[in-house]
Amino acid sequence: YIKPEIKGDFVFYSSQDDIFSLYLVEKMVQKQLETKADMVLPDMEYYYENGKNNKNIIGINGNRHVILTGKEACSASLNWNIHGFALIKSSMLIEEFFPEDAYDSDDFITRKLFLKSDKVVFSKGVFYYRQDNSNAITKTFSKKNFYTLNSVLRLYYLLEENNFNKNHIINIQFSLLLKYLKLTSIYQFYDFDSKTEKEEIAQFLDDFRKKYLTKSFYLSHRNFALKKMKLRFLLLLFVCKEETIFKFTTKIYSKRLQKTMVKK
Repeated sequence: YIKPEIKGDFVFYSSQDDIFSLYLVEKMVQKQLETKADMVLPDMEYYYENGKNNKNIIGINGNRHVILTGKEACSASLNWNIHGFALIKSSMLIEEFFPEDAYDSDDFITRKLFLKSDKVVFSKGVFYYRQDNSNAITKTFSKKNFYTLNSVLRLYYLLEENNFNKNHIINIQFSLLLKYLKLTSIYQFYDFDSKTEKEEIAQFLDDFRKKYLTKSFYLSHRNFALKKMKLRFLLLLFVCKEETIFKFTTKIYSKRLQKTMVKK
């Protein structure tokens, strides 16, 4: 709903509790004017108010002089070797559809915007990404977390459709299967807010498995994984594909997770 309100040539996103260094916007704008880049990424710090050794991301391995193509930037973002808080040309957003069925859909959209870019560059200035707000949407677990499967699935399709390196593709496929396994395990003990909510998630997980975790999905990159001896991937593929093994595994995994999880 915010897109109609975009009036300027560029957009920069942050949450209400994040912090900008004094010259952050100036440094990003200067770099964009110098390079005509579609996206400009400043330095980023995982900010804890009393943290003495907060982790940061600066360019590529500390190098701000690197210029990336969109596909290179998308690849680098898959493990967040570069972050996603960028000064972005507004024109790239106007015709983009933003999914609203998962709270983390911005992770997917960021990768898609990287891919659409002709040029991605890095600037000085620091974006302080707050990590010590225990009430932040990324720090709590609720019904919303089950729908993050949609975001990972979209990322998987994005890489497939754009002929990314197969290692990248099966890494995301592995992440998707592992997330499905974990969320199905959590479902078995999670204290939902209502019976209706629990039934909703049960239906979602069942529909997701039937619609997307199909025989063709399991076989899509199996030969490549065999050739490259991706044993963890192949084992997870087997566990998720065989329903009896899957149910047994989730039963064991749920007991382990129950000991470590507390509903927020």
